[in-house]
Order: sequence, then structure tokens, then C-alpha cells
Amino acid sequence: MTERDEYRVALVLPMTRQILGVNDSGTFRLPRISIPKWTRPAEELTGAIDEQWHIRSAVIDFLTDKSRQLTCAVVEARTKKWKRAEVDLIPVEAQVISGHDLSDCERAALNGILTGDCGARGPFSRLGWVDDAQEWIKSAVDHHDVDFTDHTRQLNACGTFALVRFGTKHGPAYWLKAVGEPNTHEFTVTTNLARNCPEYLATLVCARSDWNAWVMEEVGQSLRRPVPLSQAEQVVTKFAEMQTKLAGRAQDLLSFGCIDHRIEVLRVHLHELIAYLEEAMERQVSTKVSPISKCRLRELEDILRDACACMLELGIPDSLIHNDLNPGNILFDGSRYVFADWCEAYVGNPFLVFQQLCALVSRDQDESLPWVRQLRVLYKHKWSALLAEPQMEQAFTLTPLLAVLSCLYGRGTWLTSSLRDDSELQGYKRSLARYMDRAAQNPRLIEALWH
Repeated sequence: MTERDEYRVALVLPMTRQILGVNDSGTFRLPRISIPKWTRPAEELTGAIDEQWHIRSAVIDFLTDKSRQLTCAVVEARTKKWKRAEVDLIPVEAQVISGHDLSDCERAALNGILTGDCGARGPFSRLGWVDDAQEWIKSAVDHHDVDFTDHTRQLNACGTFALVRFGTKHGPAYWLKAVGEPNTHEFTVTTNLARNCPEYLATLVCARSDWNAWVMEEVGQSLRRPVPLSQAEQVVTKFAEMQTKLAGRAQDLLSFGCIDHRIEVLRVHLHELIAYLEEAMERQVSTKVSPISKCRLRELEDILRDACACMLELGIPDSLIHNDLNPGNILFDGSRYVFADWCEAYVGNPFLVFQQLCALVSRDQDESLPWVRQLRVLYKHKWSALLAEPQMEQAFTLTPLLAVLSCLYGRGTWLTSSLRDDSELQGYKRSLARYMDRAAQNPRLIEALWH
């Protein structure tokens, strides 16, 4: 059976600020909704509310309290006229909801939402923000009238994050995305890239810093794995094109909010990363594979340091890296490809992204495979005006090892946070260390470093 999560639902009528409750022998309780685990709660909850009570809705926020087993979802009813006779719920004032269903702190947060006082919860923890967003979009689109449909698809929701698709009767749909900590940089990265490289991103309609939100026109559909080679060839060409346009503009990209992954930065953190991997290997409990020894990890540190030095000697200009370049973040409308979700936008050696480009087609990235060679030819062709053939060939030799190092470092903030002791994260980092170990044994790499 599918694993499920159950939520308490505070379904709010925005006009009266009443809650739709369940009469349980004279006590009013919040209704429950069960959704599949590992799905998007906002999308699943609004879909279930529509199916069960024929009420279109928007999730406003999630209230959590350690004393309560179930999370409480605060949801705004957006259907103007709903048939009370067909819904087994009763409008009641929030204060009459049983104390078994709302803790004191949850009730205080809910009252804040009902009175329009979101405090520090964020700009989306309030009723009516969806209407405000639609009016904002209408005012920003000046070349045609925007007429929204009732079909609003809400994927992410909380006080500071939002991801919503607004359908329209004519013209393109619009996607609104907003981000809070620790992803606020995605706002400046995306809006600046959209203005500087508009041909590689969806059309930016409007943005507002008080929400950390931006709106883009919908562009086609995301790709699906495995990506056909013919499509992968076009994606490789397009992304390399974008990188060459931004080559040498590291300071601009850093000012946009991109994370610093230049080889010098990765090299500075090498000793710290290897020390962490030593700890993680000591804490391994699985016996399926042996942990990498301290001696081998220190050998890897020396190999990585040499690889960083070799890559720097090549003099390849730093550029943009998308460190989450999966098929879901590549959109195609039948004529053009654009790239989305720039939360993991980095500045660094551009060739490090090539491993991800190959992974679009298959996990098997053996450089002797014809399709890998073909993607390399296309990638090199776009860089040929800036780099010589020997530079690029050497970069391709170093890339498999250094790409894993880049992935291991990530944003880097985890190294000094409580997250570093998380068992799942340690398991993931151990697997990356094994990828590095295998990459470090490649004869071509050893030969390149030896010379």
C-alpha cells in the first residue's frame, strides 16, 4: 500500500473569516485529508479538497507544533459559491475549534492569518495573496489583456516560498515563483540571467523584491529521462552557447548571487572536505561496501590538489554552471530550449557541467561511447573560438574527477552547520567519495597528472 501523510485542514472562508469544521458530537474539529508521501503537499491537498468538496483552494501556510502529530494546513477557499448542502462541513468561528485540534501557538498563528497579521511568517502567509498576485501580473502585461481561468496549480506553499501556475483563457500561462531563506539568492540569479541572457530562459514578466518573487511565461514542457540523443545534442549546444556568452564574467555572476565554485575555492576547501569524509567513513554502519581508508582519502586529496592545479594552468575562463541540470529543469516548446530552476547556479570552470549533460542521456558516461564523443564534439565546437583543442581535451580528462568534487562541496554551508552530522547526508557524501575514488583511477587522468 502507498505510504500516506495525514493533515489537519483549516479551510478558511475569506469573506467571513470562518473555518469549515466537522461537528463531532457537539465539538467542532478540523477535517482530515490524507495524501501520498513524497509528493507535493500543496498540490495534493488542493486537489483532494476539490475532489472531495468541489471547492477550489490555495494553501496559505503550514502550522507545525511538536505536541501535535499531524501538520495543520491553512487553506483559503477560492470558490466563490459552493453548495453547502453537498459539503459535510460547517462554517464556524476559529475560536470554537477544539483545543484537541489546535494548540495555543497554532491558534495564535491562525488568528494572525485571519486578521491579516502575518508577522514574520512571510508575505504568503495571508488570505488574498493569490488575488494580489494575479492583479500584479495583469498590470505587468501591457501587450494584451490577461484573463485568468479557475485552474490554478499550486506546487509549493508556505509563508516565504511559492510555486504556482496561473492558467489563462487566451495566451500563455504564467508561473510565479518566490523563495525564502536559504534560497533567496535564486531571485537575483534568475532575474539577472533573464535580463542578460533572455534567449536561454523563459520570458521574465515581472519581479518584486519584497516577495522575492518573479513571474515567467510558460514555455512548453520539461524533458523526460532518458533524453533522446537528438534532443541532448541540442541541449548541449544551447547550454555551451550560454556559457560562452558569459565566459570571463565571474564577477558579474557572483554579483547576481551565483555560488562561488571556482577551482581556487574548491582547492582551498579540499583538506576540510577530506577530513569530513574521514569522519563519515568512520561512522559507516553498512557492510555492503567497505569504507575508504584514511590513507586512500589522503591520497585522493593529493590527486585532487594536482587536478585543480592542472585545470588552473589551462587558463579556461570561468563561466556559469547549473549544478542541478536534470531533465525537469530543461523546457522545450517544440522550437527552443530554455533552462529553469537556478537555485544551484554556480560560477566556475564551465566544463564541470559536461558530466550532467551526458547524464541526461544515460548514467553510463564511458568516454569511448560514440554518443559521448559526439556530445563532446558539439560542446567543444561552441568553445573553439575561445579555447584551443589541447586545452579542451585536457579539460575533459580532468572534468570527471573535479565535477564530483564540485558536487561534494555544493554550497559549502553544510560544512559548518548541524547538517554535517545528518546520517543521510553522510551516506550521500560517502557515495560521492567512491565516485571520486573511481574517477581518480582513470589511466588517462593519471597520465595527465604525471606529465
